[in-house]
Amino acid sequence: MKQILKFILKILARRAISHCHPIMVGITGSVGKTSAKEAVAAVLGSRLRVRASAGNLNNEFGVPLSILGGYDEQYYEYGGTPLFWLGVLGRELFRLGRRQNYPAVLILEFGANRPGDIAKLAADYKPKIGVVTGIGTVPVHIEFFESVEALTEEKAKLIAALEYESTAILNADDPAVLAMGEKTPARKISYGFSPTADVRVSDLKVVLDESGLKPESIRFVIKHGDFSLLVKIAGVLGPAHALAAAAGAAVGWAMGLNPADISRGLENYQGAPGRMKILAGVHDSIIIDDSYNSSPASAAVALETLKIMPAKRRVAVLGDMLELGQFSAAAHEAVGRQAALSADVLVCVGDKSRLTAEATKGGLNTANIYTFANAVSAGEKVRELIGTGDIILVKGSQGMRMERIVRTVMAGPERARELLVRQSKQWLAKA
Repeated sequence: MKQILKFILKILARRAISHCHPIMVGITGSVGKTSAKEAVAAVLGSRLRVRASAGNLNNEFGVPLSILGGYDEQYYEYGGTPLFWLGVLGRELFRLGRRQNYPAVLILEFGANRPGDIAKLAADYKPKIGVVTGIGTVPVHIEFFESVEALTEEKAKLIAALEYESTAILNADDPAVLAMGEKTPARKISYGFSPTADVRVSDLKVVLDESGLKPESIRFVIKHGDFSLLVKIAGVLGPAHALAAAAGAAVGWAMGLNPADISRGLENYQGAPGRMKILAGVHDSIIIDDSYNSSPASAAVALETLKIMPAKRRVAVLGDMLELGQFSAAAHEAVGRQAALSADVLVCVGDKSRLTAEATKGGLNTANIYTFANAVSAGEKVRELIGTGDIILVKGSQGMRMERIVRTVMAGPERARELLVRQSKQWLAKA
């Protein structure tokens, strides 16, 4: 039944593309896909009608749903039910040949959970612009790949699918991503902190409030040729958002937008929930909410950001990093060693993160190391632990549901649906 549904969705989505002729931007990578997608949408949205896929609609079901449009919220509320899929098919059959006000640009995430995923999506929905954000030494979703190189090769299929008149946007800070440019005749634009990047990020700073104690935003410069843009993003931390903004700017330049359009677009970029967002915590604390997902690369960056924050105490709340296969044990131990250098208090959630806790011993007082089986019990302890002036990093894989901890310790839990990830009825109903 699933195969039949996939086939019908593909036919309907490809018909919509052939009828409306949108420019398609495909984004992949092991880190930073969603932030890059949001930044690209903000930049292109300054001049064009755009649609960006919601959440993690990045597979053979999600990508065609994003192309067809109008199902994002319904998918996260009712996406598993036969009634939902009957509604999708019925609506699309009714809309055949009747589409109006269709977006000029579709911004789509291409995910790779297993070998062949990206190649199939790129063949079915060939993008005009391909963006690869980053791979890392131990990428997330590597469980069903035999090696990092095999996963990298799969991600590269997006770039290999680009044609001569297309554009590849590549992260210059990741050598494996930059090398993907050799697989395509398309124009290449690199971005990143590297001095060799075509679109270069520099002068990244954390902006504090008037007291000098609480972070408010980040500020940085994006340079391309003779143009230089000063960018400020409120309510977020970390270099990932600067990289996302640079990816958005690179796509904007590839699409012919001028610097004023790009600058105006980046003013609207806020960063998605659960990605290094600054939230007010109970007892006048500060939360760095990075609860959307976790990988060794993103955990390392988050911990490095925590390390430089002014705070009475730095509290790292780390959940299991899932889907790492044979690399899992070593990755959790490496995160533990870094946590010992970045945090004063460590709270670990899940069976795998016990290795993180063990690796931290010797660097942290054992009285300041806590382990819990799940996010609910951990959240209660974190709320009890934290006080005025503390800053709390919360990070873990999706399956660990670390947003439950954020909800427990945030100052305004009534705003959880607005500010946190995974707040749909379908997610909240999961144990």
